[in-house]
Amino acid sequence: MSTDMLLFGAFALVTTISYFIFDQILKMEYLEFKSQWEIDGKPHGFFWTPPDIEKRFGGVPKFKHTLAFWRCSFVWTFITPEWIRKSSKAYKMLIILRIISLIGFIILIFFANSI
Repeated sequence: MSTDMLLFGAFALVTTISYFIFDQILKMEYLEFKSQWEIDGKPHGFFWTPPDIEKRFGGVPKFKHTLAFWRCSFVWTFITPEWIRKSSKAYKMLIILRIISLIGFIILIFFANSI
């Protein structure tokens, strides 16, 4: 098996794990800090969608929720929201998410250099 395939597989695995962790943090925000979730624009996750999100045709979340999703997925990488600081479980998951994202970024650099 080539190095490229190994790096691509590792990147895909790490990325998928980070998506699941993000969804768990988002679900925690929805269930335990719902007012903050509403202030954040009612974001959906990669695989999980809160039941009370407004949807377009075909059950696709409205674009405003997708924008909120992208905003949270970017901002939480660098800034810890106050509600996460109040939840030790959410805080630990965010740290894990950041570590996994860093590992994914490093794998991506190696993959880009091997092409």
